[in-house]
Formats: sequence, structure tokens, C-alpha cells
Amino acid sequence: MASPALEPTHGNTFSIFLDGGTYNELKLIFDKLAVGADKDKRTFIDMRDMPFGSYGQFTDKYGVSWILKGEKKE
Repeated sequence: MASPALEPTHGNTFSIFLDGGTYNELKLIFDKLAVGADKDKRTFIDMRDMPFGSYGQFTDKYGVSWILKGEKKE
């Protein structure tokens, strides 16, 4: 994870990266996977448009890091 707030420990030095799909598809997946995620952490970025497309990032309630990237929101 590209976050200065992340303190590397055994088990948190990787992320699951989902690439592709429309904004609406990824937002639905993001919302379901993010249930119970700690939204106070700097690693929580809700789905948003970026110059390269849509992007979201969070650590779920089990400590698994997720990164989602896809098409821009229309």
C-alpha cells in the first residue's frame, strides 16, 4: 500500500488489486467489501474519479487491503 501511515507487519505487505469494469460495477463491489472497514485510516479512499479512471482503496475488517481501478464515472 502506498501510504505513509502503513506500518509494515507480517501479513499486511500485500493488497488484492481488481482492475477493470465500469464505475458502477466497481462501486457496488467496493461498498460490499468495505462493510466494517476502518474509515478513519489514511488507507481508506472511497471510489472516485482520477485522471486514469475510477479508483478506490481500503483495508477490510479482516485486515485485507483492497485496491480497485476501472473506467471513469460517466
